Amino acid sequence: MSTNDTPRTQVNEPALLRFADLLLDPHRFKAWRNGRTILLSALQVQLLSLMMARPTHVFTRDELERALWTGRTLEMANLRTCFRRLRHSLNAPGERELICNVRQQGYALSPPEGHG
Repeated sequence: MSTNDTPRTQVNEPALLRFADLLLDPHRFKAWRNGRTILLSALQVQLLSLMMARPTHVFTRDELERALWTGRTLEMANLRTCFRRLRHSLNAPGERELICNVRQQGYALSPPEGHG
């Protein structure tokens, strides 16, 4: 990582979000996982920030629609596409999936191995 790609650590800068081996800087649209810098879209950052703020919560389609698609109708195909792209960005080959589908309920962050 170059100096510009390292996570912020100064006291006066906004807090980073952490879940398992993922570190997210929502203000720079970047995440870091296992030494990789991951560039994210605004929607991916919003979605990931929402989930990382409540890491044990299962988010329903309606909750995600209210939080991120205010005033617009969210089609299930669009939601699946959004999660597919986010997973593709976050997960390198051999890495544990960070986002899981909870059957008939919604989406959640995957509990770390050995938990849940």
